Amino acid sequence: MHILQIIVKNTSTMDFTLPLLWKAHESHPDYRLSILYCTFDKRQILRRSGYYSHQFEACGVTEYDFACFLKKPYCYFRPLLRWMFSRSPADKMHLRELFQQCKGSTHLSRLVRLILLLLKGQTLRAFVDSLVKSALVWLERHTAPKMIPVETILPRLAPDLVLFDNRSTTTFYGREHFYAYFDEHQKPVVLIPHGPHFRDPISEFTPFDEQGQILPTYCDYWMPLRFGTPWICTPKQKKQYAVVGYPGFDQDWLTNVMNRSAHVASASDKRTRKCLFIVRRYLPAGVQREAGLDPFIVDYEDFMEPLKALSEAIRLSGEEIEVIVKPHPVNNYKELAHDFAKAGIQHWRITHEPIYAVLPEVDLVVSLFSTILLVPALAGIPTLVIETQLQRHVHQEWALLRDLYTKLSFYVEHAEAVPTTFQKILVGGEVIRVACRQDIEHLRYYFPDRAIAAGLNRITWLMTRQKQLPSFATLPN
Repeated sequence: MHILQIIVKNTSTMDFTLPLLWKAHESHPDYRLSILYCTFDKRQILRRSGYYSHQFEACGVTEYDFACFLKKPYCYFRPLLRWMFSRSPADKMHLRELFQQCKGSTHLSRLVRLILLLLKGQTLRAFVDSLVKSALVWLERHTAPKMIPVETILPRLAPDLVLFDNRSTTTFYGREHFYAYFDEHQKPVVLIPHGPHFRDPISEFTPFDEQGQILPTYCDYWMPLRFGTPWICTPKQKKQYAVVGYPGFDQDWLTNVMNRSAHVASASDKRTRKCLFIVRRYLPAGVQREAGLDPFIVDYEDFMEPLKALSEAIRLSGEEIEVIVKPHPVNNYKELAHDFAKAGIQHWRITHEPIYAVLPEVDLVVSLFSTILLVPALAGIPTLVIETQLQRHVHQEWALLRDLYTKLSFYVEHAEAVPTTFQKILVGGEVIRVACRQDIEHLRYYFPDRAIAAGLNRITWLMTRQKQLPSFATLPN
């Protein structure tokens, strides 16, 4: 059996599937496992991360991107083309957003304000670099479809089951050929969530195709949080929804991650304590929030206040502590590095790796709202959560999430409380260990163990059902 995962945006769905593929390779060595990145070069999604590719290789997973399928004579220029189209679009400035938010009575006055804003907050080199990246993004979208026979990719890979990113928009070039292939062959397509939970129990539903079918009969909708009810959107198709859980939270997987000798810090490294700081995309300095902007893009102040509090906590500790910054997949890394350098923290670095790669080396975690903070908390690492405007918004959207986050042992309502809580964690002792165990027990109420087994069992059931039926199209709603 060939299981193919299709990645259309960023790495968040791979955090869900990596544990699943790890166990599938271990328990079903006869399975063929593949990953297809719907970009010219996979580095647009992976950036500098080597962890995913290393783990996929260990699990027998073959990686593909669109450059693997170049036509002749373009394939002879593959290394050059890969280099040209390898940069992540997220690392360019969002010039359109900035322009729209610059006040002015005319386009010229707004343009002048934009230039002044850029020169104040960014270097000219970063601005030019962003323009180059924007030009390369435009060039790729207009030339790559002529160089790559996208319509032949899925027929050549011939998957028996597809793990497909469940996204509100799918904008990769050639998408129409992918959806046509799904419709024609009607092999099982599993819709993979990009996080452990969403904004409310119903908005966990995202249509399979925002331009067409909402939920075809060959699709299987996987739910990570057992309290979600996205099936309300298509009640007649409730059998196509499965509460699987979140594989990255499974105890077996977390134990495996924490015990990997290749990633565990050496005794010499452990002299310096390490703090993981989890952030998310935020507005640049000087940019005001406009009506209708996604609330999950936080204000600049909601990023800087916790960062300054962390800086003060480290100063008061009197210890040498290295801060490892874990960005959101859509963070602009250069912008983040520029702002972080101003915070007064001496030892810090941005990690390009997923959360699983850094878990074994960190002593504690400080985090803004992010579902990924639940991973270290379930791994037994003290996780300090700082309340922000976004966190309060999340609680208002779904009261269940208020209890999930605020009942964690190291949740603080104000950034001013960070230094005191930070110091308690550093002191450690049995009190902190007990609190971490309590957090694990608390989170297991929402995310029971053995999600990996649930996912693999569901895949087996889907494949068995397909063999028994001539076509998914004949299934009743």
